[in-house]
Amino acid sequence: MGRPAMITEAQKKQKSMGLTNMDWKVGDVLPLPFPESSFSAVITRYSFHHFLEPEAVLTEMVRVCQPGGRVAVVDVFMSTPKQAEAYNRMEKLRDPSHTRALLLAELTAMFHDAGLSEMKTAFYKLDVELGKLLTASCTKPDDAQVVRKIFEDDLGVDRLGVGAIRQDDGIHFAFPIVVVVGRKQPA
Repeated sequence: MGRPAMITEAQKKQKSMGLTNMDWKVGDVLPLPFPESSFSAVITRYSFHHFLEPEAVLTEMVRVCQPGGRVAVVDVFMSTPKQAEAYNRMEKLRDPSHTRALLLAELTAMFHDAGLSEMKTAFYKLDVELGKLLTASCTKPDDAQVVRKIFEDDLGVDRLGVGAIRQDDGIHFAFPIVVVVGRKQPA
């Protein structure tokens, strides 16, 4: 089996930047293909909303982290169950690999349950234009029309929790992103 295209692109970028202290592995997340306590930091970015079992993935991240090391999750989140329901319904149409955006309280509880301490959170918004996102996502045409209608209906209402607004070049919104970092307890 050949390497996924994104890994090939990452390797090209690495080479163009002269970075030699990196390696690329393709494998399953459950279980992660690394021995216990392999890394001083374990990070996932924009992937938790794709996992069927995010708690199990976090447990694996902690397993491969060294005692005293850091585990970080960077992902979209929702503030309320009602927001999450509306957002997830829309997002599954736009991107069928989406499972669900976690509530912030769920994600932080997972960190506590995984035994991580010194937890810190930071927040930012990832601004996008809907039309460009739909094109880049390769959303099915019929689903793209439904997604556009969902956003049209959400202008000025914000059921989705993304603050959609109309600008000259289309509908803009911002994915709410949280960075959650915790420390693995020393042995």
